Amino acid sequence: MNNDYHLHLVAVVEQGYLQQQLKLLILSVEQFVMPHMRVKIIACCPRKGKGVTKPFIDFLSQHNVDYIDEPLNEKYAYFPLCNGIFASDYVARTYKNINALLLVDTDTLFFNPISMDLLNASNIHMRPVDNKGIGSLGDKDPNNDFWNRVFDFFNISPAYKKITTTVSQEKIRPYYNSGFVLVNKGIDFMQQWKQDFIKLMDSDIRTAASSSRHLVDYGFIEQMVLSVSSEKMNPQTLILPETYNYPIPFRPRIKERQAHPSFAELVHVH
Repeated sequence: MNNDYHLHLVAVVEQGYLQQQLKLLILSVEQFVMPHMRVKIIACCPRKGKGVTKPFIDFLSQHNVDYIDEPLNEKYAYFPLCNGIFASDYVARTYKNINALLLVDTDTLFFNPISMDLLNASNIHMRPVDNKGIGSLGDKDPNNDFWNRVFDFFNISPAYKKITTTVSQEKIRPYYNSGFVLVNKGIDFMQQWKQDFIKLMDSDIRTAASSSRHLVDYGFIEQMVLSVSSEKMNPQTLILPETYNYPIPFRPRIKERQAHPSFAELVHVH
């Protein structure tokens, strides 16, 4: 029964290096998370023709990981960063009685247990982006017109607030990292995220290509839509502690900050 699990964890996998990354992620969940809560891991390949190798399927089976190989992302197959949207939506619709659903990027690891308190409230839990990127500092930011157009397109008037990026420490309009999205029971957030993503991608609203490190005018739209969906659904979006979705490549730059977590305190690194 699905409700035997405290947490359903979704990660994207395709043939190639993602297999090795997922293997490490699974082993880290088994070692550091599963001793403290019941977790069902679901590995999803949403693009046609990208399925994993037979030996890797055997590995998943040995570790009680469900494997889904379905062409969920056909229309935007050129844009692999949105695979997680389609994977998490599929799981949210297919698995019944989910207590909490977590989408994590495959290139991440756990080093400590997830707090059970995070699973017991009707909230969305995320971290801010590392750096501003396509985000907006406010009215004078070149990217702000894009943000205004998006919210106008969805007929949303977001409350004025700012969050602080994890690395560059810039105060920007709420813009979240999609590498760790935790949704609690009773919130159909993953389905809303997919619907909003498709609607925006099918519009003519785009970022400046130079705003994204991928140099495409749709780069990181899948992340930006998190802000739209969270405003639209209006549950409380909680900023996770620094120990979650921790940007490990930037640790040499940020570790000396006041009250910064030690390496031993990190729960999940990205």
